[in-house]
Amino acid sequence: MAHVDQSETGVIRRLQTIVGEGEDIGKVLKKRVQIINVWRPLNGPVQAWPLACIDYRTSKSSDMHACDLLKGELKPRGHTVLFTHSEEQK
Repeated sequence: MAHVDQSETGVIRRLQTIVGEGEDIGKVLKKRVQIINVWRPLNGPVQAWPLACIDYRTSKSSDMHACDLLKGELKPRGHTVLFTHSEEQK
């Protein structure tokens, strides 16, 4: 199973946290927004669960499963997309 770090819903939730609950996020969303993740191993080389890339053109919507990220309380703090494996994916 693979995942996407930020779904569209997750980006909106993250921006709302940054902008503030009482602020209008609509102004921000009218502009281009990018979230860039930078990864590095914490200790030595990666031995398990390596980073992988997939060509989106080889994925079907039935391979994608949206899910909330929960931490502590039941209020979602993020949103991601999980992928199930398919032989057609490249």
